[in-house]
Amino acid sequence: MLSGDPVKAILNFARYMGLRTIPAKTVDKLRSDPHFRYCFYQLDLAGAIHAGSSATARETRDTLVRLLNDPASMTDNDLALGLGCYLNNFISYMPGTKGMIANVIGRSPDLVRIRDTVRVVLAERGLSQRALELRYAPGDAARAKLMKLSLQAFRVLVEQKGYAPEILWR
Repeated sequence: MLSGDPVKAILNFARYMGLRTIPAKTVDKLRSDPHFRYCFYQLDLAGAIHAGSSATARETRDTLVRLLNDPASMTDNDLALGLGCYLNNFISYMPGTKGMIANVIGRSPDLVRIRDTVRVVLAERGLSQRALELRYAPGDAARAKLMKLSLQAFRVLVEQKGYAPEILWR
């Protein structure tokens, strides 16, 4: 799983898919692009990815192999899906969450505290309205931007506010 050692998980996946090496351009992109590695967090769904025979599992395997062979082919959808896997339920704390999830958060003092901290972090950076706009904007580009913004907030909560990632993922 990527939560342990991302490089090892990517290498294991590459071997599983029959790739003898990972191209140098992919290694360079993994080192230099701050977001590229998140595409591979879809590997956290390892059972479905490695052994799954569903159309989604096959499509995900194909996507990850494409990214390994051609990192320049990364799309907004690839990034949004990977960041979604990495952030897990954290996106629920972002502005614009409605319905059952908002109700669940509203009934738990611990979850309300996280949601309120996210709101403060976004407000301090002048990003509250942008986050809300991106939540409802159509298309992969907007979704990828929302996920990047969510990652920023997540990092602030972990690095500056002292939250454990495991708490924010659940």
